[in-house]
Amino acid sequence: MKENEIEFGRFRKAIKNMAFDELQSVHEFFNTLLGYRNYTEIHTLLPDIPSDNPGIWLSELLFRTNSQQLLIEHLKNLEEYADFVSNLKRLNLYQNILTKICSLPPTLSVKAIFAVGHELGIRKLTDKLKSVGVQNVTAFEKNIRSTIGDDLEFGDMFLEGMFASSISIEVTLNESFAFYPTGKRKGPDYRVKLNGNHIFVEFTRFRVDEELRKNLTANENLAHLSKIPYGYEQIWSRIRSKLDQLVENEINLVVLYSTHDARGQHDFRHVARNYLDDENNEQLLKNLSGVLFAESGCAPEMWINHRTDKKFPEELIEPFRTAFLDMKYSLHLPISLHL
Repeated sequence: MKENEIEFGRFRKAIKNMAFDELQSVHEFFNTLLGYRNYTEIHTLLPDIPSDNPGIWLSELLFRTNSQQLLIEHLKNLEEYADFVSNLKRLNLYQNILTKICSLPPTLSVKAIFAVGHELGIRKLTDKLKSVGVQNVTAFEKNIRSTIGDDLEFGDMFLEGMFASSISIEVTLNESFAFYPTGKRKGPDYRVKLNGNHIFVEFTRFRVDEELRKNLTANENLAHLSKIPYGYEQIWSRIRSKLDQLVENEINLVVLYSTHDARGQHDFRHVARNYLDDENNEQLLKNLSGVLFAESGCAPEMWINHRTDKKFPEELIEPFRTAFLDMKYSLHLPISLHL
């Protein structure tokens, strides 16, 4: 296991040192081959390649010259697959990186394919963060680089960075927005300085239940994942789990974001009525100034704690809501986050 980790570490170092244009070219190559429509419609043409996982399918395809030629024959006269066929015919242009990927054990070759998108996403994201004045980006970059190859952990941090870039655009440029904390101690993700006040923000993404995810077939995983609800119990549990990361005697906001639309808004309203507004929870929520909940396809919901002296500023409510809309269009997601 340690030897495999070392091999993958060498691969990560190799792509980190690649020129941006070359890295982007490789990513676009993978993106075409593993695009949602391409995979779902094409993988059945190659029954000899396991198709229960898109990443495995692509890594196997890269190994097999005969399978590549067979796909070209199947698709060469279909105009809608012209880009796909063109990329297959240009495999020789990517031999340097493909040789590195194919030399890894099968499980790591899948991670390596997605790692290319991760590396490209990090570069685009950190450039964006620096350009809009977010502070302490170096610490964030170090943390997100440590997640390359772990799609779930990377996805969490990538969305955290995207939200930071969107908020920094919406909040007045004269104020400061920074990743927080700077050290190893536990705390919220961001610190906003506004009118002499510090506002601390904890951002978290809802993931679909992993046990349920593992039991889905590939097509279900791709097409029906967004229909899986998580329920108000999970929303309330997630809020409670974040309370110990809040900063005492300061303004604290918990942001919950789901890339999967389900019953989330309905369930969040239930949580607001029955838990957040419950007088019995006043002491428990004493450091919580507000909760912002959003799904990718719906307008955000905001709950404000009116029982605390450290209320979330009214002038930041709309900027934070708008940031969710900005976030969806500010950067293209690495391919692995689309699956």
